[in-house]
Amino acid sequence: MTRALLGLKLPADLAAKALEVQSLLRRKVIADLWWTAPGEFVLQIAPLGDLGPQAMTRLPQALQAACTQLAPIQLQMDGLLGVPNQVQPRFGCLAFTSDVERFNALRTVLLRTVDPIIGMIENRGLTPHVVLGRLKQESEQGRVALGRALRVTPAANLGTLNVDHVELLRTAATTGVSHELVMSFKLGTGP
Repeated sequence: MTRALLGLKLPADLAAKALEVQSLLRRKVIADLWWTAPGEFVLQIAPLGDLGPQAMTRLPQALQAACTQLAPIQLQMDGLLGVPNQVQPRFGCLAFTSDVERFNALRTVLLRTVDPIIGMIENRGLTPHVVLGRLKQESEQGRVALGRALRVTPAANLGTLNVDHVELLRTAATTGVSHELVMSFKLGTGP
C-alpha cells in the first residue's frame, strides 16, 4: 500500500519564507511540536489515503485528463491558521488567501476525478494551507499555547504561489513526514 496525496511542494523562495515564519513561531510557542522539515512544506489539495498498486496505476491517466481542463490559480501566502480552529489548534499552518474559491473548485474537480478509482473523500471547502508544525501530545494547555503563538506571530504578504500544476505525492513517515514526487500534472487553460 502507498499513502498518497495530491498537493504541491512549495518552491524554494516560498519555502524559505515559510521557514522564517516557522522559526518565529518556534520562539513564541511553549508547547512541544513536531516541526515540518524545510524541504517538506506542501500545499495539500487532498489526502488520498493508502492506495493499492491498481489505484496507483489508474490515477495518473485520470488526473492528467482532469488537470488539462483546469486553469492555473494564484494563492497569496498571507497569515497563520490554526487547524481545526484558531483558539485550540492541533496544527499551526501558513494560510493562503485570494482565489480560495477557485482553489476549492479545483479541489472538487480533482476529488470527483479520483472518486471512481479510490472511493469518496470528504469534500468540504477549506482554507489552503501548509502545515508548519503539529502538537506532539494532545493537551488543552498545548493547544491553547499554540493558538496564542499563532495570534502573535507576524506572517503577512509572504509571496504568491502560482498553482500551475498538481503533484501526486507518496508520503512516508519515519522520524518525520517526507513526500516523494510520483508524477506531476500541468494545469491547462480551463473551460
